[in-house]
Amino acid sequence: MAFDTLGGKTPTTIKGITIILSRVTEDVDGVPTIVERVRYKVVPADQDGNDMNPVHGNLVPRLSAPQIAGLRGFMDEMDTDAVAALP
Repeated sequence: MAFDTLGGKTPTTIKGITIILSRVTEDVDGVPTIVERVRYKVVPADQDGNDMNPVHGNLVPRLSAPQIAGLRGFMDEMDTDAVAALP
């Protein structure tokens, strides 16, 4: 991940990191398909503390196989809990 210097502003700190896990059913060629995603967003700040352009993308290429398995297990547990909470 690379941070750009824009208009004399240089990224010096990280103000926030967001990780989004999603498991949704999408229509893929007319077939309901479960799609899993792991996305990230990093917000750098410049030398004056102002937010700069965030860097974001697909987190999967940065994860090891055990990390992916752990996230899938976590999502399975969340799914089970969510179904159990339905009326």
